[in-house]
Amino acid sequence: MNNLPSEIIVSILSRLPIRTIVSCRHVYRRWLEILSAPEFAKLHLSLSSPGLITHQFEEEDLCKLFEFEDVLELQDHDLHYNLVNEFDPRSFITSADARIVIEGSVDGFLFLRDFSTRLDSLYICNPITREYIALPQPETIVQNAYNSHYGFGISSKSGQYKVVWNNYHDSNLGTKSDECLVYTLGTGSWRNVASGGPIQSLRGSIGVLLHGNLHWLVQDSNGYHSISCFDLETEIFKPFPSPPPYPRIFPDSRSLVVSGQS
Repeated sequence: MNNLPSEIIVSILSRLPIRTIVSCRHVYRRWLEILSAPEFAKLHLSLSSPGLITHQFEEEDLCKLFEFEDVLELQDHDLHYNLVNEFDPRSFITSADARIVIEGSVDGFLFLRDFSTRLDSLYICNPITREYIALPQPETIVQNAYNSHYGFGISSKSGQYKVVWNNYHDSNLGTKSDECLVYTLGTGSWRNVASGGPIQSLRGSIGVLLHGNLHWLVQDSNGYHSISCFDLETEIFKPFPSPPPYPRIFPDSRSLVVSGQS
């Protein structure tokens, strides 16, 4: 192996299952350097089979990562999957009354939110290596937010990972305002950007990533619904009407999902 060119080693390692790659990180320093490179992560992601992450938080916080097997059985439609890894996010989210939710996932990275405190604590975690970063608290964040929603995605051209925070609130004077902040991983700070207008997000609305854009299902102060689209490359909102809602007696029961993308 020492005599093989780096591109041959990368080609071999990129075809290994995730569980084996985790073990290979501890074998040889040269392999660790290769496996830690962003280029290898993108290559392995393009060759790996789909995965699924479950989050259990009834008795304990436990995230489990499953990898699906690429097996075709026409007579048996049961799913075939292997447990790759599991971890407890409380190993680094140490608040005594932590209330942890998954706010998004991109390229195998998890965006975790602990909303047990007055100001949310935000984390980006690699469930394979269990490495994580804690995002800093925005200096201009509203202390008593009426409603906040987040999004986590990757820009289509620059390849930068970004977290978007939207807020709609009533100020102490009784007027309504809105705010939007963007955090680009690696910069260490939040930036203010122009918001998508005076909107009120629906409860539980999480940013859905599609082709480098984050989407939220939102409503304005008059109760009209629309889809708010945020371009992660240009950092500009592009709202457009949502499909006709039904039934109207349950306005908070709607949600957005991505059915597929190429």
